[in-house]
Amino acid sequence: MDLAGAHLSDATLISRVYLDGDREAFDLLDERYRPKVFNYLYRIVQDFDRAQDLTQDVFLKAYAGIPQLVSFENVPGWLFRIARSSLGMEVRRRRRMKEALSLDGGPPTRSGRGNVMASVIGSDSHRPDRLASRRHLEKNVERAIRRLAPDLQKVVSLCIIQGLPYGKVAEILRIGRQTVGTRLYRARRLMAEYLNAAPDD
Repeated sequence: MDLAGAHLSDATLISRVYLDGDREAFDLLDERYRPKVFNYLYRIVQDFDRAQDLTQDVFLKAYAGIPQLVSFENVPGWLFRIARSSLGMEVRRRRRMKEALSLDGGPPTRSGRGNVMASVIGSDSHRPDRLASRRHLEKNVERAIRRLAPDLQKVVSLCIIQGLPYGKVAEILRIGRQTVGTRLYRARRLMAEYLNAAPDD
């Protein structure tokens, strides 16, 4: 888009995307608001990489959601609503993952580290040293999930990541509720073992 586009209103740019699929118009909106959205998210999560990922998610959702817009006014408000929603989903996902790995206060494993997640993510998790430890743990959690058998991965994804109730998961996977609970318990145990065996680098 030429320099004249910089003087176009938000409503005009959104209407161009809505009516013509004008990607350049959306790119200009992105340039206008990405720094503000990033700063908002960064102040909350206190983690540069996470804030970048969440910001990218916001603008992907915004672009995909333009066909459903009923008003082209107050673009900043619309973007920040998406940001708050993305942040809420991220917090819920991480909380579910933390709860899933707590193993109901089970005994320490042979490594002696016990509840790995609880030992790393605490009330002071915004400290720089805690942030680094948390990101390291999150990567190990993702690796642990990938190491699970496909049937266990599905249950973890539906129960823990998406937060669906056992009944709904049983319906989706066409298995019994008890089977869902059994697989989730096995998945938690295996993930805890993987995490406790993971190197501390």
